[in-house]
Amino acid sequence: MPTVSAAEFIRNFGTFQRMVAREPIEVTSHGKIAGVYVSAEDAALLKRIRASRQAYHPWELPDEFREALRKAEPSSESDGLDHLMDD
Repeated sequence: MPTVSAAEFIRNFGTFQRMVAREPIEVTSHGKIAGVYVSAEDAALLKRIRASRQAYHPWELPDEFREALRKAEPSSESDGLDHLMDD
């Protein structure tokens, strides 16, 4: 991943706009990463990933998740684990 200073990024934005189609670009300020410039496609992918990994408190669960939990049954693969609960 290429790394450029914020000043260079601003001066040559058009160049980096073309480059980002191939790979993300780290932008630094005062020697530290200030951000990463990504393509619109990569940004959309990140949004989908974040949305699919949503965490909920039990009281926030959507109804379809609650219903799925109500209907859930342990798989047969877990049958052999019951002995772990014995004293």
